[in-house]
Amino acid sequence: MRFPIDRLPCSSKGKETASQMRFEIIGGELKPGETVSGNYIAKTYNASRSPAREALGLLFLTT
Repeated sequence: MRFPIDRLPCSSKGKETASQMRFEIIGGELKPGETVSGNYIAKTYNASRSPAREALGLLFLTT
């Protein structure tokens, strides 16, 4: 399933990456319990490590 990037304008690469990851989680491409590191995210989503960390923070924000 392809992410509709044109539908969700993002203000940062980290937010864009988090949105892509959410879509893949919902679509079942990222499975529960799958290990995802900052380096994996950076490589997979063509981002540097800072936006990768931002994406992880956005996805796992508990407050």
